[in-house]
Amino acid sequence: MRPTSRDVTFPTDPTNTPDDQDLLEQIKAVLAEAAVVRAQSTLDPSEWDVPIAHPQRLDNKGGIAVVPKTLLPSVLQRVGYTAAPTAVLTSQPATDLGLKGFPQHQVRCGIFVLTDDGTRERIEVTRWLIQISYGNADRLENELIYTQQCVL
Repeated sequence: MRPTSRDVTFPTDPTNTPDDQDLLEQIKAVLAEAAVVRAQSTLDPSEWDVPIAHPQRLDNKGGIAVVPKTLLPSVLQRVGYTAAPTAVLTSQPATDLGLKGFPQHQVRCGIFVLTDDGTRERIEVTRWLIQISYGNADRLENELIYTQQCVL
């Protein structure tokens, strides 16, 4: 899947001119998928005992990913109908994303973000853990949530 300009965000600088914004959009449009994936936030693997994936690679084999809402449609399409424990972490609850009735829990967990100097920094965030697979919701919670510190 080729990333689109919606998959990467650049800081908004009020001093940017329309030409600067156009240049940033052009750069985002041609970034290779590897560059897009490299810039994405990732989960702290010490808190999870299931496969952690980038949103572009989460599929019907199961796992979990931090998923920006712009990528949610493609993730849902790739995952399809599966009983393998599969979930997304989003900044909005399921109902706000058109996923009414999907099992969800609000969790606090660590993610690694890319800093301006290219290093990874761990931060604590509160996100919505939304089950997108069709197995037992209690089983999913037990398989996906590894430490109590991650659950509110």
